[in-house]
Amino acid sequence: MTTDKAAVAAAASATAASEAMEKGNGFYAAGNFDEAIVQYLKAITIKPTNPIARRNLTAVLYEQGDYPACLGAIEAALTCEDEDSKRTILRVRRAKCHFFMGYFEEAKVALQKAIDGGAEEQEGFMEAVESYLAVSRKDKKVAFEDVASIPRLRPNLSEFCWHILHGYDYAIAAITDEDILAKSTESLEPALNLAFFYGADGDARSFYQQLHHLDSYNRLRPTYGLPPSKEINDTFFMALQDESAYTMARTVIILRLLHDLASVEKRFGNDQVEVEREQLLSTIWYVYGSDIMPPYIHTALVEMIDSLIDGDETFGIDWLKCTPGTYDAIRQVFIGWVSQVNYLTEIFNASYAQTVVGIRRTPDHEELVQTGLMGGALKLEKEWTQYKESRMVYPSQILAKAKEPELHQLLKELKTESPETRASTLKEYAAKNWNANFTLWQATEYYDQNQTTWIESCDTLELMDTLLEGITQNGKKDIIDMRTQHSVKSVHLGIVDAIAPFFMSCSNALQQMNVKVTIGVGDTLRQLDFYRWEIGGEEHRAFDIVYLGNSAEYYGGHLSMLVHAIPSLKDGVESAFVQSSMPETQGFFYNLRHTMAEYFCLPSVVQAECFLGLKQIEPALVEEKAKENTGPPDFSMSFWGLKKKPNTKPQKELFGRWLIHVFFKLAIPFPGATVCQPLTLSTFVRLCIYLVEVRRIPAHWITAVVDKLLVGLVNTSARPPAHLPQELFEVTYINWDKKNRGQTKDFRITAFIPELKSLLTRYQPLLPFYLLTPLPLRSEIAKYTMKMELDLGAGPTTMMNIFAFILAKNATTRGQEWGRLHKLLSQGNGIEDAYFYTNFEVTVLDKGVWSHLVEIAWWMEETVAEEMRNHKWGALMVRIDNWSVVGSLKEATEMMEKVSVS
Repeated sequence: MTTDKAAVAAAASATAASEAMEKGNGFYAAGNFDEAIVQYLKAITIKPTNPIARRNLTAVLYEQGDYPACLGAIEAALTCEDEDSKRTILRVRRAKCHFFMGYFEEAKVALQKAIDGGAEEQEGFMEAVESYLAVSRKDKKVAFEDVASIPRLRPNLSEFCWHILHGYDYAIAAITDEDILAKSTESLEPALNLAFFYGADGDARSFYQQLHHLDSYNRLRPTYGLPPSKEINDTFFMALQDESAYTMARTVIILRLLHDLASVEKRFGNDQVEVEREQLLSTIWYVYGSDIMPPYIHTALVEMIDSLIDGDETFGIDWLKCTPGTYDAIRQVFIGWVSQVNYLTEIFNASYAQTVVGIRRTPDHEELVQTGLMGGALKLEKEWTQYKESRMVYPSQILAKAKEPELHQLLKELKTESPETRASTLKEYAAKNWNANFTLWQATEYYDQNQTTWIESCDTLELMDTLLEGITQNGKKDIIDMRTQHSVKSVHLGIVDAIAPFFMSCSNALQQMNVKVTIGVGDTLRQLDFYRWEIGGEEHRAFDIVYLGNSAEYYGGHLSMLVHAIPSLKDGVESAFVQSSMPETQGFFYNLRHTMAEYFCLPSVVQAECFLGLKQIEPALVEEKAKENTGPPDFSMSFWGLKKKPNTKPQKELFGRWLIHVFFKLAIPFPGATVCQPLTLSTFVRLCIYLVEVRRIPAHWITAVVDKLLVGLVNTSARPPAHLPQELFEVTYINWDKKNRGQTKDFRITAFIPELKSLLTRYQPLLPFYLLTPLPLRSEIAKYTMKMELDLGAGPTTMMNIFAFILAKNATTRGQEWGRLHKLLSQGNGIEDAYFYTNFEVTVLDKGVWSHLVEIAWWMEETVAEEMRNHKWGALMVRIDNWSVVGSLKEATEMMEKVSVS
């Protein structure tokens, strides 16, 4: 009887183990590794000596990328594995775990044991291990600096970076005053330490809104019985970055005015304080949100800029710091403004602003002024009616009375006049007495080069509405109190009066709290790299919030945001996010899914979470806007956070197909100018790094794809894009079952291999994955330059005029081939005896009417360069918006020069 029970129990255990194994195999095949591990462990618990369960467990742990756990499972599996062939498989797997963890000595020892045990066809693997052992691991800081110098974008001939006068986005505080208070009271730390990055700074509207909310947070603290923020040593770091020195120069002016506001009582007697404070606050708005300004504001502004030119590198602001090169760039703008102000004022005066300059924004202004701003609290109809004609924003009555008594009297007299009379009279007065806001002007070279004039400016009312829409309850109370005081005194409350409390609160935050501001002129995403890698003179910084405005539109969309900005967020902070807008190209997308298809080659936000670890976040104000919108959803303002552990990993085969699709998208962009396509194969390498370091995709998944690409002939069901922007049906294969994912096809991509190899070599010290394909040593690649004449008759030099550089055998005698270049590449036929470059630099040496002499610089293997020289290869420059040749050299390699790089 006992024997029967034992037999039944044994049979039941065997059945349970078999069922667990079957379930585990099913989960493994489906890519659900977590569940597969559970089932294999269940089978092992039932029968610890089950070699198949233990061997399968090592396989799933390996595929999951948990190499340390896999090594432990391998040791356990070897103790109960009798078959030599299976023991060999386990030993090779052990060597691979060490290899992908970067332990090359251990990998070599483990691999040799596997070979001694009968493993075959491991020559390539051993060669890869030994190649990594032979390479000295370069100091990472040196590697970071090298990688940061790699061009992120394809070059174009648009030389001028004009400053965007005003932004497109809502003025949203990244963290509201109440949320900051909640963070402070709920945090286990004694003090807050928050960091904000604002790229493509523009008019800095979100930065000012955040300062306003910081001040309100500080004012809220005493109402909850808490000490002021400064007493508990809260710290707030805020970085502002823009490519235009002109944009940043305007911001510096306003920052200096905010700084001076805090000390006005110390610098002036009691009888002057009120007027001086009014003048500083008014100057902020005349610089920020007005086309013209009173003469005394204009004079004081020029004097202040003169003092900034002669001042130190902080522009006299104790809480301000400039990144390297920024002070000099801004100072040159100031010198230009002061030296050219008389010349430009003759051309662009107040009368010009009234008659030529168009208001950039055109919302329903009449409804806005009639219903009132701030939910009807501010009635500005009279001022707006005359502003449309005169462009005059009223100075406060205190300021007008003290500084411009003629205008003060005129405004009194016009109170009872008709709107038409008031508008025409003030228009005439402003044209005669007021000055244009010269900080709105571009560089003189911009006007000369583009043969254009100052034709677009700001809408003061909409700017004000944008700023006030996101203010705090404290901010609203300040404005209501001011309106009440003005009403009691029977004094008109104007635009300048109404916006003054907002900027006063910004000044309070900077003065009364531990706020440090760093400003930078230059590439926004490169500056994020500098903070992340501690190069370019920067300390290491990670951020709670990264605001990119609409810069991603020019930097290649959300993919550039992903690889540069997302890794800059603070690790482990779930509330950290990146904001990235796409306003200009929004008209070319049907919805957010269509945007995902173009920029991520993915069909939905759900898949972006699975493949990239992204999660979409919508701040409260954006949610409110979406509810108010009766038309198509406003998906231009995208907010992305990082989901540390998405529910599932993508299926491995599908992931590989997608990554090759992204490679095609970057290497062979579809012709067209509707969406900017400046990204390069460097972006592909950065994406691979992101996928391992941030998304935690197993390193050997990436290796499998990159090794396949490096062969130069890849068999895949992926295809280069067939539309611009990419259509949803081109990426929806991700939602299909395996049998419907398309036919595989051989794609010849040998033309891209020299660039890909040189990039991977430069990135190698930073790569979190290791390749089986040998790469050239760092000493075996070099930088080369050559000069070429570019034909401008091929089309306009716009932002879409982005190039590919081609080195080819018999370059100038293959015209028919170059005429169907995109077709040959996109169909997989490839181009024989030709190398394509997406990463290269173009420097204009001499500008002609119809052509430019340029110098081209790129990196490649020295052996490849020598081979090309021996066969006298030529060169081509191609526009990728229409894939036409714009420059060629018959024997370019004779003009190649090797550049010495430290």
